[in-house]
Amino acid sequence: MFSAASVPLAKPGQWLNWYPENAQEQSDLLQRCVERVRCNRQSKRLRFSGFKKHAKELNKLAANYEALSEQGFAAQWLELRRQLQTNGIDRTGLTSGLALAKVGVKEEFGFELHDEQLFCAWALMHGSLAEMATGEGKSVTAGVAAVIAAGGGSPVHVITTNDYLVERDATAMRGLFARFGLSSAYVTPEHSDDERRDAYSADICYVSNKQLVFDYLRDRQTLGNRPGSIQARLLGVAKSQASTPLLKGLCFAIVDEADSVLIDDAITPLILSQQVNGDTDEIQAITAISLAHRLTVGDHFGIDRRSKSVTLTGSGEAQLAESASGIDGVWKNRRFRHELVRQALAALNLFHRDVDYLVREGEVVLIDQSTGRVMPDRKLQQGLHQMLEIKEQCNLSGRSETISSLSFQNYFLRYKHLCGMTGTASEALKELRSIYRLPVVNIPTHNKNARKARPSCFSTDETEHLERLLERIRQRNETGQPVLVGTRSLAKSEQIAECLVAAGFNPTLLNARQDAQEAQVVAQAGERSAITIATNIAGRGTDIPVSESIRLLGGLHVIVAELNDNRRIDRQLIGRCARQGDPGTYEYILMLDDELLVKQVPFLLAQLKRARTIVPAFLWHALCLGISKQAQARQERQQRDTRKRVSQADLQMQQRLSFAGYQE
Repeated sequence: MFSAASVPLAKPGQWLNWYPENAQEQSDLLQRCVERVRCNRQSKRLRFSGFKKHAKELNKLAANYEALSEQGFAAQWLELRRQLQTNGIDRTGLTSGLALAKVGVKEEFGFELHDEQLFCAWALMHGSLAEMATGEGKSVTAGVAAVIAAGGGSPVHVITTNDYLVERDATAMRGLFARFGLSSAYVTPEHSDDERRDAYSADICYVSNKQLVFDYLRDRQTLGNRPGSIQARLLGVAKSQASTPLLKGLCFAIVDEADSVLIDDAITPLILSQQVNGDTDEIQAITAISLAHRLTVGDHFGIDRRSKSVTLTGSGEAQLAESASGIDGVWKNRRFRHELVRQALAALNLFHRDVDYLVREGEVVLIDQSTGRVMPDRKLQQGLHQMLEIKEQCNLSGRSETISSLSFQNYFLRYKHLCGMTGTASEALKELRSIYRLPVVNIPTHNKNARKARPSCFSTDETEHLERLLERIRQRNETGQPVLVGTRSLAKSEQIAECLVAAGFNPTLLNARQDAQEAQVVAQAGERSAITIATNIAGRGTDIPVSESIRLLGGLHVIVAELNDNRRIDRQLIGRCARQGDPGTYEYILMLDDELLVKQVPFLLAQLKRARTIVPAFLWHALCLGISKQAQARQERQQRDTRKRVSQADLQMQQRLSFAGYQE
């Protein structure tokens, strides 16, 4: 519609604070209480019922803007940009911006934003996390908020979970941004440093959370761990672009799939490392694996599957000392000897192929437990990755040496304005409020939810579980209704697919081995008689369209075949059906030998198995369902505690650096 260069943007901080970001701080109890009260008040204040009066004004304004000529619309937007950059984004400016954005969306995409989407954008601009149901149009809503924020002069980062969604959404929204004279770009691992600088210099940049934090850590190295200092300003005018940071600061972040980014991925810190090659490390790892094979579980070591840790017993320590008595070097040191062998025992007993990692082209590739996607750029630390490579008889990669690290919790708190969207926030509401200071605002669905639940059923063993799955899939398939079966692990998805093939079906498999075909597979999952077996990779981002004939059959049917580590991921999977008012059904078909139940509630599990022949069937299934929820609640609590420890350790590390003279 008009050129991005028509109005010079005074981006915040470019001339007063060259690399804007919030200071690192550790809040005390009083501050946390104040933030909790603020979040609660904002959650209550930002309600759809209260927004309706603004919606009337906004829609009336949009109708007036729609009647303008192209030149008149452009002039109106340019005037609003001047106001936003001068006065900030107040209620009047936000109302006008949303009205203009509504017109722009209709011109670009041919549909009108409904009031619920406008309310979501309103909540984002107020620094909230919006819980918006799957399929309600989060991508375009994020684009609307990005238009207003960038129009006000803030460089905007739109952050999501993977590179496919980054490229897809950036490409889809590019035309809308161009209509408002805003430049846009995206960053993926294939981009060079120069391409990244150009992308981050755009008004709006799409990027995955891991890629963004890695680039930020690299900037911290460039700036000597002191963004915003005199050194940073001097680097900004340096002729050598190699010494210029990649980002332009942390001004405005819109986090899509926010529970995955802010909660699930925050279980481990992001680490910037470099490879350190050495024959000594390889020999140590091989020796540790060899010694570990001489130890037996129970007698020499114990396994805590909850904390994923190994502990040597007194007998184990004596056996290890005897086995290593003839080996020189670090093996003479008790502490080093124990640590190396504990890592080897963890590799042999706690990390499982096709569950925690897969072997691809002779390399050990980790699997993200929250998404089911592979993480080719991630490696386990402290020699553990090399021990997995020895276990699987792969070529050894170089040992990683940590250069810098940062937790997601402490990174996202550095943004001047943080907001986000997800379909499943209520289960993590307290953590989102206490850690990220984000009020959670519920966005109602535009159409009434037509999703229906079927009774859950439990099997006592794997054979019975597979038989029930096959029978239920056969029943649905005979009517032509498409079925999506969700599993937690890659191994389970492949086992179910093999059973279906043996029974004469032709299922489509989607897991970490086929992640490159994700969009194509998911898009076809709603076709007549389709059977799709997927890890929770299918729970994010890509729509499953259903035709009118499929709607008449009841829509997509989702089967949860394995419990995920938390209820949010189960809800994401269930959310694949019955989108935007379409019909759809779901059910849980589970087994008592599920890994999560075995790990979290082994005693109750044994009681349940004995009670099956004693109590009525309906009561037994109700007990199974209750205990399953208890197991998930325990796992969620442990993961929450782990995230808290990660955040605290990161803060302590930053404080030590500050005392050492690296003030930020």
